[in-house]
Amino acid sequence: MAKRLVIFVIALFVGLVALITVPIGLRQMRFARSIHAVQDTGAPAGIDDLQTAIAWDRSNAAWHLDRAKEEAEKLFTAIAPVLYSDESFDWRNGLSDSDRDGITSAFDKHPSVMNAVDSAIRCDQYFSIDQPVTTASAFQQKLLDAAGLPRTIQRTLACRCRFLAAIGEYEQAASLALKGLHLVRLQEQDPTIINFMVAAACRNPLLDLLAELVASGKLDSKSLAMIDTELRRHDAMSSFVHALTTERALGIELSTGMTLALPVSQTMLPAYLEFMQEQIALGAVSHFEEAAPIITAKAAELAVVAPSMNAGRALMNRQRAKIRCLRLLIALHVHAIQKESKRLASPESQTDRLEDVPNLDEAFAEIASGGDASPPITLTPKDVLDPFTGQPLVVKPNGSTWLIYSVGENEIDDGGTFEEDLDVGFPTQEQIDI
Repeated sequence: MAKRLVIFVIALFVGLVALITVPIGLRQMRFARSIHAVQDTGAPAGIDDLQTAIAWDRSNAAWHLDRAKEEAEKLFTAIAPVLYSDESFDWRNGLSDSDRDGITSAFDKHPSVMNAVDSAIRCDQYFSIDQPVTTASAFQQKLLDAAGLPRTIQRTLACRCRFLAAIGEYEQAASLALKGLHLVRLQEQDPTIINFMVAAACRNPLLDLLAELVASGKLDSKSLAMIDTELRRHDAMSSFVHALTTERALGIELSTGMTLALPVSQTMLPAYLEFMQEQIALGAVSHFEEAAPIITAKAAELAVVAPSMNAGRALMNRQRAKIRCLRLLIALHVHAIQKESKRLASPESQTDRLEDVPNLDEAFAEIASGGDASPPITLTPKDVLDPFTGQPLVVKPNGSTWLIYSVGENEIDDGGTFEEDLDVGFPTQEQIDI
């Protein structure tokens, strides 16, 4: 009897263990299959995959910037009161002699900052983590700690661009802004949506300044063509897809940690991966091309993750809109410069001058063919579509330039109201208080 009881207890124990472990084992198998499905596409599926290309040496653009970190902070502190913090500053008003001398002296004292930028943009790689880490939380912390440096560097670059424009060095200001945009493209190699947003924040002031320089008529056709060439490299926004795929890898890593406080648990992983695959597909298209979202239980489960995805996608569309607005503004100015050159060559010609109201239909026809620009600036119909509506960007002649904008996420033309991103574009000189 006792022997039977022992056997019964053992059998009961084995049954209980099986009851607990079999579902866990099956869940682990589903978990592993989900991860393998991601790996089979060649995409990263954990922080190890994100850190395989680490090389903390002079081949890494972030390494060069890090070496100038202290100098960059000192330089920015010295020039920020005039060129960054003073909201009334406008480069078109120039600088007082004392401000000019003080800012010149500050740049002269810290040459390593601009040298670091020059070295960084010669690199093909950017990765801000100096050495591999083994946990997702450490990886996140490293990324957050490193995010401040490129912002300081880029703010310093934007300030120097404003300074150069204020002292009449317009071509140099545009050239330096292009270096900043090149550096932004390198920064976008860093993983996750947070770094995509940091890069966008670095890009915006450079786009704003370039738009002001273009609208002012201070740049020649060659400089305008160089700006357009760089902007074409930004318009595709493939960096957002990269941000999403690396964000997914971090989410997978977080789910393996089994920490209850983390947003993605193992039980949610299949739903999370399906959701992220949808987000990656959406990240490759403009807002107007998106299918209407389907509200499901899965979406409710992942409500903690969705806001950052939506914010990133909206930001991507705003960035694309600003880039397209600037490319169209450049093309119109190049067209106007060409017409003015023809007028000067033929005094009897009645060709409109830049100051006159432009014939937009004629301008668009010439822009589509590249016109006589050297190198040519060619825009396809797709290049001038509003990412939010799929309709052409709004173009309005405005004095000696044009007001060009996207109607923004609300898809309503608010007449060029750029506050709170109602419309997306650049205010013309007449709209800026100077």
